[in-house]
Amino acid sequence: MSATPLACICNASVGTLEDLNMHANLNGFYATFVAVPVIDFEMMEAVLAITNSHEGSYFVNYPKTFNTTAYVENLFPLLPKSRMQQVASAYVNYTPGPGSGPAIGEVLAIFYCPSYYLLDAFPKFKKSACTGTFAIPDAFHGTGSPYYYPDYSYTGEGPPVDNETFIASFSSFSRAFTRFALAMTPDHRPTNLSITPEWSTWPKG
Repeated sequence: MSATPLACICNASVGTLEDLNMHANLNGFYATFVAVPVIDFEMMEAVLAITNSHEGSYFVNYPKTFNTTAYVENLFPLLPKSRMQQVASAYVNYTPGPGSGPAIGEVLAIFYCPSYYLLDAFPKFKKSACTGTFAIPDAFHGTGSPYYYPDYSYTGEGPPVDNETFIASFSSFSRAFTRFALAMTPDHRPTNLSITPEWSTWPKG
């Protein structure tokens, strides 16, 4: 028997770990991540957090009906009961808009809130943080990929909007990711060809 949980994991076979991972994910709450990577903060010098305006829509099991309390219990199983009641009470009079509903809780818990936790943390340690929101309809999770990478798309069709000026602006936007990788800022402009506005760091922007 291994002395620590980490040693146990390190000594386990790949097949055992794959089996555990599969069962953990199958038994997790719909579309949530039961295990996420933990990265040493010392390794991260800058962060670029991009979310979609309707990020959570694909992550909701719409045929399944939960009241607010049950939904919170499933989404945050380790939250104390008193806190669960506080969250449920905060949404007593909430009326979901068209196409939102449970997606609101899902997107806040999985995408938006962690992004802002990161954005708030980095400046405190004199590190760079930038953010943006992809909002071209429908702006669901993954639908921004053809715009981020206009030369490569899982559909093989490129960006859905066929407008020369519009695509040119998004080609400039997509290069922001390369600029961030090279210079740790999406606002890096080695030439005057970029037509994107100034990209301020958080919390200035």
